[in-house]
Amino acid sequence: MLRPLGVDVELVDLETDDPRSLGGFDADIVMVYPGDPERPDFKDVLSLVDHHALLGRAVLVNLSLNGRATRKQYICEQMAIWRALYGKRVGLMVFGDRVEDDPALAPIADTIVAIPKTLQYDEVAALSFAEREGIFLGDYGKLCDETLLAWPVDEAIEALKQAVPDAHLFCVEQYRPKRKRDLGIEVLPFLESEYSRVLSRSRLMVSLVKYATFEMVPMEVAAMGVPVLHPKMDNSLSDYLGLGAVEIASVEHLGRCARALYADPVVWKGISESGRLVARGLAWENMAAQMYLRLLNFRKSALS
Repeated sequence: MLRPLGVDVELVDLETDDPRSLGGFDADIVMVYPGDPERPDFKDVLSLVDHHALLGRAVLVNLSLNGRATRKQYICEQMAIWRALYGKRVGLMVFGDRVEDDPALAPIADTIVAIPKTLQYDEVAALSFAEREGIFLGDYGKLCDETLLAWPVDEAIEALKQAVPDAHLFCVEQYRPKRKRDLGIEVLPFLESEYSRVLSRSRLMVSLVKYATFEMVPMEVAAMGVPVLHPKMDNSLSDYLGLGAVEIASVEHLGRCARALYADPVVWKGISESGRLVARGLAWENMAAQMYLRLLNFRKSALS
């Protein structure tokens, strides 16, 4: 994204390379994209940020904002520490502009830098309403972990069965769950090369995940022309898909919208086409200039 715009970029792996020396690369900005802060090795990330900030570099770090109050509190505390030590040199990497309006993050709002998520889509055949069937509910492993979900999975699935009794409900086992559950829907194995072909034939996707940093699969499915229903996710789907999807407020709301979209080709086409255009417009090749400008502004603010 950045090299065609004249930016020198060096990719350094946090585990297999030396993220402190950067292989001798003289960076103005260091973007640190680690795993979750709850992982045991995350403490090394904190010292890595300190290392580069002390060298006078602008450091942008992803602390995995996931919608949880506990994570927001941790982020506020850690960013306040860095701000006291380094001023504006350390910024919080997020993916959605709506994050800046979150009251829980107000104390550190001046550290937030929204960077476009790198989205890449497969080319798939354009299918009509009549050529599609079934409701895709995402990853089986995530559906088995209710700590990630907006509503209890059994309640959501029952609402869909009541609202759209003729719809085939299915999910895909992309990740193995810690504890398997019988959800009463079809569980497809990992699709590999069949991924895009199978999912593009869905008539609707319902994403129940709320407490995650970013949900990629709904973006990929929306780009295929599949309407997406999802809970509020300011750092992800709400900001990215906007009116190209349907933000769901409750299980009852889910049932009503699913019924209308699944049964009415006119309603379906409106969300299908708007979602496809929005998602395709956010592909990485279209977001290079946005990435460049936001990093340029962060560098100016951090190093001034």
